[in-house]
Amino acid sequence: MRRALLFLRPLLPRTPRTLSLLLLAAGVLACLIAARGISTLREPEPDAGQHVIRHMRYTYAELASLDTLLATLQINPFTPAAHTMLADAADHFYVRLQMLSGLSQGPFADDSTELKRLSVELMAGLDALARAGPPLNDRSLSELNDISSKVLRLTGDYTREVEARIDSVLREHARRATGAWTEIITSITLMLILSILSLSLFFRNRRMMDDLRAASARDSLTGLTNRRGFTDWATEREARDENARRRHALLVFDIDHFKAVNDQFGHATGDAMLKAAARSLLADFPDAGLIARWGGDEFVVAVPLSDLSLREIDERLSTRANKPSQVNGPSDARLPIAMSCGVAVWPDDGATIDEALTCADAALYEAKARQRGAHVFFREEMLDRQRLLQEIASGLPAALPRQELFVTYEPRICINRRALVGARAHLRWAHPGLSATLAAGDFMAGAREHGQARAFDSFLLATACETVARWRASIPEQTYVVVGLSACSLRDATLVEEIDRLLARSGLPPEALEIEVADEAALSRSEEVIETLSRLSEHGVRLALSTFGKGNGVLTLLARLRPQVLTINKTLLCESVPGDCRADVAALANMAETLGARTLIEGVATDADLDMARDAACALAEGPGVSPPLTAPDICAFARALRSGASRPARIATPSAT
Repeated sequence: MRRALLFLRPLLPRTPRTLSLLLLAAGVLACLIAARGISTLREPEPDAGQHVIRHMRYTYAELASLDTLLATLQINPFTPAAHTMLADAADHFYVRLQMLSGLSQGPFADDSTELKRLSVELMAGLDALARAGPPLNDRSLSELNDISSKVLRLTGDYTREVEARIDSVLREHARRATGAWTEIITSITLMLILSILSLSLFFRNRRMMDDLRAASARDSLTGLTNRRGFTDWATEREARDENARRRHALLVFDIDHFKAVNDQFGHATGDAMLKAAARSLLADFPDAGLIARWGGDEFVVAVPLSDLSLREIDERLSTRANKPSQVNGPSDARLPIAMSCGVAVWPDDGATIDEALTCADAALYEAKARQRGAHVFFREEMLDRQRLLQEIASGLPAALPRQELFVTYEPRICINRRALVGARAHLRWAHPGLSATLAAGDFMAGAREHGQARAFDSFLLATACETVARWRASIPEQTYVVVGLSACSLRDATLVEEIDRLLARSGLPPEALEIEVADEAALSRSEEVIETLSRLSEHGVRLALSTFGKGNGVLTLLARLRPQVLTINKTLLCESVPGDCRADVAALANMAETLGARTLIEGVATDADLDMARDAACALAEGPGVSPPLTAPDICAFARALRSGASRPARIATPSAT
């Protein structure tokens, strides 16, 4: 049967609907053929004269006897016995003639036939001769003998003709019966074949459905259970009796910086990282009840706590963090696979597995906020942070259309001259649902995840350029504005043209805008970022690299980008920091001066911080000790206060959301 199906496959329709219609049509055709055959068999045997031929055969036999008798009586017609024999023969012939005349078919049903005319004439002659009595008339016997011979010949001819017709009709009837049986057998065979084919297709489709069902619950890339398979597993576990349920630890993993790897090295490297992450989870949790790829770069591991304790899980997660897996990147570079993890327990933390997963997600967000590659066990207060993040995420799409975003400016001063040189632009969000003002750090991560970071950066750039143009028209200081952009904007090839348009529209020279590059963007080694920064520098836009003093160096980029400002964190100047570190800061300041750049100390809080910055030969300073972020009009007031010689300008309240 399998070979037959393989043979028929090229002939079968491509779509299941067409194949079903074809099988249905074939079945109906088989039923019609069988019905026609049965109908043919049920037809009665055709009447071609079978009842007539029986009488004709008896008649022929009697006529033959009569003809013989008449010939014999001519030899001795004068005895009484001859007369008696003739009378008996006449009576028999009369009875036969009456029977034939009563038939609806046959030669005696029509008075015009020659056979009936001669038979009636013969009957009349016999009757007359019998009535005359003995002796018999010799001449009459001879005439009756001639008539009987003719009637005998005509009866024989008619009988043979009818027999031939009957044979022909019966042969045709037999042929039709044979054809009907052939149709019935053919239809039965066809229906049997269709039944076998339908059953084969049914079982084949059922196997395919089983395979598809299994495939739908399996992730094609990693081979792990997918989200649907995990949901089926969770439903089956929750349906069990409470006494039969086992506590499970639900571990939600997320690959750190996965999007950056995908963007920088391509999807092939990203796929290899996902496969390696799946293999590492299988190796580290062989006793897990289920390991699933939840979607994207997220994985879920369900561990029965009867097989593994929470302390053992904690130890394994710590071991994973200390020895992360690696995957080969382009040019044989080894890329570490750092994974943050949130852990919750079902049913302790959630009555359902879905609720427990929500708790594990909240713990995962907490882990990412603390340190990439960390793991955190769920606590109840984490849900508040999760709800806050969800509230922020839900409001992001409407933040720009509803004009809920605004910009504040943190003054930057020259330490030696105590004069305003510029201001750093800070994006703020007056969130209506939270009735609070959010700093960029509270919502830009969500904006990046939802693809809105580029639009927010464009709003910040446009607002900052318009604002610095008004400053330059209002105060003598040739201030500039500092804008920090996300990595996605710096990778955008259209950023340079956008900045050129904004500067031209505001009537600003390129040096009135400074682009600050954070470590994450600058050190990503993305050629798109480096190319964008180089083009901006060529156009005359100021560049600032931040932040020295947090463990990441950007010295390799100095020669290529030639920035105007190097940012140093003020923690390197604290009294608790060894003197060598402060000496290093002084060396960095000298190196910056050699490169034509100036050093900025950020986070200055007191006059003592300013003094230490001055002693380290740093040129610029900003922070709460200089001024908190101000509104755009308040910057002008701040500049006038510095210009008037005040040792510390009057504090101006940070603008509220309203």
